[in-house]
Amino acid sequence: MNSSANTSPAIQIPPRWNEAGGWNEALLGLAHFRLVEHGFQPVDTRDEQVKVVDSQIDVLCKAFQGLTVSCARCHDHKFDAISQRDYTALCGIMESSRPVMRTIDNPIHAEAVRTDLANRKARIRQLIGQLWDAEAVRIPDRLLDEDHRAQAIAEARKSVETEERKIAEIDDAARARVVAVGSGTAATRLPSPIDRWSFEKDAHDSAGSLHGQLLGGAVIRNGRLVLDGREAAMRTVPLGRVLREKTLEAWVALATLEQGGGGVITVESEQGDVFDSIVFAEKETRRWMAGSDSYRRSRSASGPEETAAAHDLVHVAAVYRADNSIALYRNGQPYGSAWTPPDPLASFDAKSHLLFGRRHTGGGRAMLAGEIEEARLYDRALGAGEIAASFQAGPSVGAVTAGEIAQALTEEERAAREIHARALAKTRARLEELAPGGKDPWTEALVDAARNPANPLHAWATHHEFPAPPPDRHVFDLSTLPLLYREGPGVSDTPGGGCTILPEGDAVLGGLLPAATGTGALTRKYGGVASTRRFQITTDFISIRACGANAQCRLIIDGYPPRHGPDFPARGTQSE
Repeated sequence: MNSSANTSPAIQIPPRWNEAGGWNEALLGLAHFRLVEHGFQPVDTRDEQVKVVDSQIDVLCKAFQGLTVSCARCHDHKFDAISQRDYTALCGIMESSRPVMRTIDNPIHAEAVRTDLANRKARIRQLIGQLWDAEAVRIPDRLLDEDHRAQAIAEARKSVETEERKIAEIDDAARARVVAVGSGTAATRLPSPIDRWSFEKDAHDSAGSLHGQLLGGAVIRNGRLVLDGREAAMRTVPLGRVLREKTLEAWVALATLEQGGGGVITVESEQGDVFDSIVFAEKETRRWMAGSDSYRRSRSASGPEETAAAHDLVHVAAVYRADNSIALYRNGQPYGSAWTPPDPLASFDAKSHLLFGRRHTGGGRAMLAGEIEEARLYDRALGAGEIAASFQAGPSVGAVTAGEIAQALTEEERAAREIHARALAKTRARLEELAPGGKDPWTEALVDAARNPANPLHAWATHHEFPAPPPDRHVFDLSTLPLLYREGPGVSDTPGGGCTILPEGDAVLGGLLPAATGTGALTRKYGGVASTRRFQITTDFISIRACGANAQCRLIIDGYPPRHGPDFPARGTQSE
């Protein structure tokens, strides 16, 4: 064991193979080095490492030399040729060795499989490249067609808005006459909702057909929908049409200002995973916001805190415009400032529905405590003047049915409305042909690629650009931090990329890989491990980007392989 006694090159003993099982028994023989006592979240990692190495030396020397070499940690052996220098040298060997994952299968078979996979993947990539080259000549024409289609969609949407506005103007004039006759006052021009819930006797929609169902103990009392903030809510039947631009409006009396996250009026998809809602105090105490799925279209409006006393009516409205901007209103006045989110305007299909008293289906802390006097839905973005007029008129004014509006139309207005209605139906049909469900295929594809881990373009969409780091952060990548150890098929010294090939099914590509160090570039059936050389941590935080099924990144501090926990975390992905 004297480190100076033998200067000849070390001889590597051939591995011992289990012929029947085809695995390396020599590797299993080293497993005892990991079967040592481990502290739980040690405060001093270096002290913990010293204890681990000392245990390894003790077991090794007792097993193969019959000596208690551990005592040489403090002094030279008196009679045996074991010195502190020998102990320290052996300690250096153990400490410089890292615990890693190893494959015990015969490398001859593994290499044959790896070579075959590499050859097959190269051939598949070649064929895919040939197909892409053949399709590339058609890209200019496709882009031109897409540009023309995008222009046609924009024009169709503008035409829909124009026809809807003209019909609304005709209906507003007739509605105002009905209101004027009923009240004896001057006609007031008020917008006409497509759906309206007054809760006079039940959950009936007096302007349309979106009748509601009371859930969780919700009741209608004294002309209001009463919500307990626990389970009570109301849900309507499906929309039966596509809804994009819209205005949500309601008069609500909060039971208390010390609540948060409850939705007043919400339009959501069939499963509730996409929604737009007027929400009270979800992110900011006593403030209103336009809630949305994962806050994709949400932002603080920077409006003032709510001060209304309990059970006092507050008029709230959220406007979702064709230009993608969103604005909130309170008591007829702008609430904070409007904003334009990066995500596109949500499109709700015919299976979507409305909720009252709940932010969205399945959401936690989503229930509202209070009473809703009246709620309205518009299929267009109301202007500031219209919202102010609606607030001034109040919830009890203008409760005009579609039949009353039809009877109040003049012959000239009736003829004009019929022309605009036919034009609207034709334009909507054209828009549905260009953008089924009101969705732009290209935009929807890119949005889905960024959100959906199963999309083949997900890795590209989420990793093709890296945001600029803050000026006080140090950034390095694996291309400047060479790998010290690698195990598994497809692991290389330099960042790769390319694509993943699916092992079965009709689909060929599983996804496009970003330029990164990969441990499963050839196949998902074999795992892989890659570790970097040692480096010094000089910052408070370390950020690591990982993609792939069950990918995991582990930070090893002072050579100590940490467990899961807040001090020595290991983070990973559960699915692609």
